[in-house]
Amino acid sequence: MTEDLSKILDHAIAIMGTSEARLYEQVNASFNWLLGTLFAANGGAVVALVSRDTLPPTLPLAFFAVGVVFSVLMGLLSAVYAAKAIMPITDVRMTLTLLATGEATPAQLQEKMIALDGFGMIKWSMYGAGAFSLASLIGGMIAFSFTM
Repeated sequence: MTEDLSKILDHAIAIMGTSEARLYEQVNASFNWLLGTLFAANGGAVVALVSRDTLPPTLPLAFFAVGVVFSVLMGLLSAVYAAKAIMPITDVRMTLTLLATGEATPAQLQEKMIALDGFGMIKWSMYGAGAFSLASLIGGMIAFSFTM
């Protein structure tokens, strides 16, 4: 392996490690904020409707309750996605290091990179649960406005 290629691989490994740490921090912060917001908004609406003196409207109550369930589901799917995705990312970083030392081939690196694409279903399920929670919040607000 040439010295130039070795320098490039060392630089790629360093950048990937920094990017990976920043990505985890960003995803963690944004999902905590989103999950907290959806849970608080839908949960607060459920509490507000149930604590009314009159009989609570059932349609808005159902929307907000479904929103709470989907926000919790989104949080669970986010944890599953993070747990399943960390191993292939670490494997790619290790393969990059081995490639820099000459103990791995570019074909092995490509094989490890392909393994990163196997988490699309979990990722889209997580996004879908968040979208359904937000849609439930909006639907509950619209249904509640019609009951007033």
